Amino acid sequence: MVQFASAHLKGKKIGYINHDDAYGSWNQEAAEFQAKQIGVDLQIQSINPNLTDVTAPMLKIRAANPDVLLITTYARPVSLLVKKAHELGWTKPIVIAVNGTADLKQLIENVGNKDAFKNVYLQEVMIDVPGGPKLKWVYDMYKAYYPELAAKPGYPQTYMPYGIPSAMTVVNALKAAGPQLTREKFLTALSQTKFESGVMAGPIELTPTDHAGQKSAIYLKFDGDKSTVVPGTYRSLWVYQPK
Repeated sequence: MVQFASAHLKGKKIGYINHDDAYGSWNQEAAEFQAKQIGVDLQIQSINPNLTDVTAPMLKIRAANPDVLLITTYARPVSLLVKKAHELGWTKPIVIAVNGTADLKQLIENVGNKDAFKNVYLQEVMIDVPGGPKLKWVYDMYKAYYPELAAKPGYPQTYMPYGIPSAMTVVNALKAAGPQLTREKFLTALSQTKFESGVMAGPIELTPTDHAGQKSAIYLKFDGDKSTVVPGTYRSLWVYQPK
């Protein structure tokens, strides 16, 4: 997200809102590393996941006057933050992390005003917009194997492809480990994994010390009605270093 805000949105000073829990601190560690690597100023506000009034953090963000606002919270605070930003007259780009946009219709309903999305971008870790042409092969495969389910409304679900790369990772490691399988052979093969799934935005790559295999994302310009893919794939530079 930091790379996208800098490279595509030309942000020099970037507002960053995360949670004050373990999940938020892990995201913040990676974001701070990325910001240092590419030379941008990160203005951070960490909020409690159960916060019901986001006026204070949004006022602090507005006072810092960043070029872009990144929101990495869960879905409920995202609605509050986008709504409050609009109420405060925020017109600069807002980028919402993939974990904050499980249901776009619900997000719009919670915010209550489509005008709040005039300059909003959504992060997506798949290779295409959910249901897009690059993912058609996945939905076609589902329909071929489960025709009765596929005939029902809502099946397959839009985000169904997310589950496939994890299974592909395990299968690829089993193949690489060979027929005389042992736990050690499997773990060695898993730690040398690198492949293109055709589902995720970038390669799935694991090492003996870095188990965060998915580091790439695409971004969608969202206007409150439709999502348009922004050209390019953005990849995190951060690599986990065991302490």
